[in-house]
Amino acid sequence: MMQDAEQFRRYLRKPVSVTFRVRDKTQDNMGEMLLDTLDLGSGGAFLRSDLLLEPGDELVVTFALPEAQSNIQTKARVAWVTQDRGPYGVAGMGLAFTDLTREARLAIDGFVRSQSG
Repeated sequence: MMQDAEQFRRYLRKPVSVTFRVRDKTQDNMGEMLLDTLDLGSGGAFLRSDLLLEPGDELVVTFALPEAQSNIQTKARVAWVTQDRGPYGVAGMGLAFTDLTREARLAIDGFVRSQSG
């Protein structure tokens, strides 16, 4: 899974608190989980959570960038998980976006670049 983490990190990311609605891609009747991000980039996000899914699990995620007019919905894959000693010192999951539209990618990149000082 280290290769996934390295690929995930090749995108510029920004620490940001955004609420993600997460559901299993294959189970439409599964309830959604609301999880907070610790960072976000056009390659994916790190979601803080004590409930950890398995690497490789496929999800549908929905979120809105701060001050955005509309939501972004895309498919994602759990790239890696950590109990509490990962790069953020908290339990959570690294997600890799797998079906992000060009428009959504540009919006995320623009947001991240505008927040980088």
